[in-house]
Amino acid sequence: MRKADIQAGPVHGKRHFRKLFRNFAAASLALSWLLGHPAGAQVGATFDLLEVKGVVYRSVKVVAVSSSTVTIRHSDGIAQLALRSLGPELQQRFGYSQAAEDLRELLLSTERKQQAAAQASLPRTVASPRPAARSDSAVGRALARFGTQAKLGEVDLRPRFRELELGTKSQGQRPSCAVFAVVSALEFQNAAAVGHAEKLSEEYLIWATRRTLGIPAGEARKVRLGPGEDDERDAGFVLDEVLSAVRAYGIPLQSELPNRFGLAMENIPDPDSEVIASARSRREVSTYMVPGVNNDVKIANIMHALNEGVPVVIGLGWPHWRSLRAPTLSEQAPMEGYSHAVTLVGYYSKTGQAADVHFIFKNSWGVRWGTGGYGFAEIGYLRRNLFEAVVIEVRSTGG
Repeated sequence: MRKADIQAGPVHGKRHFRKLFRNFAAASLALSWLLGHPAGAQVGATFDLLEVKGVVYRSVKVVAVSSSTVTIRHSDGIAQLALRSLGPELQQRFGYSQAAEDLRELLLSTERKQQAAAQASLPRTVASPRPAARSDSAVGRALARFGTQAKLGEVDLRPRFRELELGTKSQGQRPSCAVFAVVSALEFQNAAAVGHAEKLSEEYLIWATRRTLGIPAGEARKVRLGPGEDDERDAGFVLDEVLSAVRAYGIPLQSELPNRFGLAMENIPDPDSEVIASARSRREVSTYMVPGVNNDVKIANIMHALNEGVPVVIGLGWPHWRSLRAPTLSEQAPMEGYSHAVTLVGYYSKTGQAADVHFIFKNSWGVRWGTGGYGFAEIGYLRRNLFEAVVIEVRSTGG
């Protein structure tokens, strides 16, 4: 696809997008006042018992908090709970505001409707191809098998990533692993949709995620660490926050908004309205959280996706770098209050047994880390430390 093909529509369409952006930016000021920030200081908090909607969790430790969820480790594994499902006292403790969430959803819903109406009004010289039915796509076939036993085979998408020249990137000093993991899967799925590779902008998605969260420009979102570490660090993002930003703002080419690693995330300026319009009009992106009553079911569903050639983005507990003498996650203990996001691109079992499965993941720490930027995770490690997983589907809008 030529660069000219991905530009926004005629001038009147760009003006409409500028108006939408100004209105949303003004409303975001009210949202940021209501929303505040997740209670990152609650990471590491413990509860003997925690009851949520009739489900009792025992020996609970909080491992991550976002604006809408809290991730806990408990006696039977790991769970991610919606803050809206908690009682008022816990909601206050974790910094949750129902009014802020309702306002954010209303703003995004209204903006998406206005965006769709504006896009529909733009003249098209060529009719957009009708997207294939979901059941006919690789993602659709994987979704149809969710909840069933996975066929054990061997999958390695690394050669395809190399063929597309979608190499391992480095996130630098920014705590943006979730953004890089999502973009890695997006680039791969986008290439499958349009027939060739395009490099996409992590810089833009960092900005968009902060925007949807209502974090004011120039303000970092800090989380306090435990003893023996630096007092504070930037909290970064969790997967559902990044995915919400993709759905709301789309993503442009990297050439339209290149990465500037010397710039702190809170200092990324607003992109030009033309870049935002281009990002939103280029692709139709659908995201699907991988379900499962426990991590065994989630892992089977992940294997269904990989068997269809679909990479899977995961968030998981992560060990201290000193315990990673080889790029394999096995028996290491994850650091308290720390998580990481990577893109699963395959799996294998040397014995042919499910208990010996190793997953292959693409990291975002550059090609010098691991095996050319890739690492491995034993199935047992994922059973104990997997937080969440998501598959992404991309369809061309004809633009």
